[in-house]
Amino acid sequence: MIFDGWKGKIAKSYLRDDMIKNIILFCSTLISFSSLLLATGFYYGAIQVVENAQKNIIDSSLFKAVKKESVSNNSSPLSLVKLSRPSREDLGFVDTNISSAIITNDYSKLFPGSHSLYFNEKRIDSALFSPVYSYHHLQEKSSLLVQGSIPREEDLEKVAINKTFALSIADETKNLIGEKITLEIETKIAINDSFGTIINDLFMLSIELEISGIFEELAFLNTSKIFYSHIALENVLEDKHLEDLSNHFNTDITCQNIFSLIDDNHYLTNYGLNVFVLDNNEVESIATLSETLQKSESMISLESSAIMIQNTYQELTEAAFYSMLIFIVIAFFGTGSIMAIGSYSNYVSKKKESAILTCLGANKKCIFDIFFYETMLITVSASIASLAIAYSIQILANNFFYKHYMFKNLIAIPYSSILNIPFFLIFVVLTLVYICTLIFTYLPLRFYKGLSLADELREN
Repeated sequence: MIFDGWKGKIAKSYLRDDMIKNIILFCSTLISFSSLLLATGFYYGAIQVVENAQKNIIDSSLFKAVKKESVSNNSSPLSLVKLSRPSREDLGFVDTNISSAIITNDYSKLFPGSHSLYFNEKRIDSALFSPVYSYHHLQEKSSLLVQGSIPREEDLEKVAINKTFALSIADETKNLIGEKITLEIETKIAINDSFGTIINDLFMLSIELEISGIFEELAFLNTSKIFYSHIALENVLEDKHLEDLSNHFNTDITCQNIFSLIDDNHYLTNYGLNVFVLDNNEVESIATLSETLQKSESMISLESSAIMIQNTYQELTEAAFYSMLIFIVIAFFGTGSIMAIGSYSNYVSKKKESAILTCLGANKKCIFDIFFYETMLITVSASIASLAIAYSIQILANNFFYKHYMFKNLIAIPYSSILNIPFFLIFVVLTLVYICTLIFTYLPLRFYKGLSLADELREN
């Protein structure tokens, strides 16, 4: 090995003599390469999190179809956007492209509508009710179920919740299974008859919601959620009659068929239709379709909270990664400067020894090699240590991010392979160490080694 020859032995003796400066160089190199490894791991891990975001959000198969029309005012430079419920014909392209899509009414203005929510007589104000098409369809997300079970029957009185909601109502979630949440709904309904007269009615429902299961979903930008069966809700609304409206129109009107009577811009429609995608393999297809509609400035849009979370996360991670790169470049310049200053300082303190070696027959390259080996011993040791340090930080950071945000393997340093090349990252790190050491050791010495042999021998 190169460190076993006479040049290596002298380099090791110089290493001991300049201990303080070399420890500073070691720490600087360790920080630089650990940062590089962690940034690389963050980049690869973030890509995997984005790709798996849809799998880790319970209601990721729910999309909302909205019709948007621009309304201009000649007296104002501003343009308003009018929202309305699209017709089934407007969404014909969804049926054509997404075979498993089921288009339904958005009942959120009725359920939960204007409501009060209580747990153990304590009012809850921050929960979001989110429908899944059926509990049978929810079985596809069973890998995210951490407690309890998914209801076997389509029963509105049985619900599932996410862990965010569970922690908001109890310190310990293990005792929540079987507990009940009280939901009281009192929603005013107003529609116009053919003469423009406003007819009012009231939708009232008091129900005990039993917690059947708790899901641990991606917590980033997510909120407390209660998941209920859309099919179960339709069954309840179909049996819920609106007496005042029925008496006025002399026909039986239920909370479900009222949606066929109201206009597309009525507030009860929530200005949209729900689109459930029952085949997980088609969720990516409808997400692409949503993006295409947005870019084409179509009047129809397909919106999804899961896509919003995924896109926001991707933008934030990209910004974070590029910010990391800036600091890593600064760190490498700092490490290079320390290498250059250290090499020159070591050379200045060893001028006389260098001159004696020259007298003994060592050429200029041999002298440079000694200082190169000295720096190389430090940087190689620091880079190998950085592999272990970065791996330890990765484990600690991943445990933290998973516990608080359910980011699984947010940092994934690809030690084993990159681009299907085994141990490519380790090879890159060692190559980078060699190049940096070569540049920042040789160049300063070549620039400053201008003294004659006699001047070097006269140095104290």
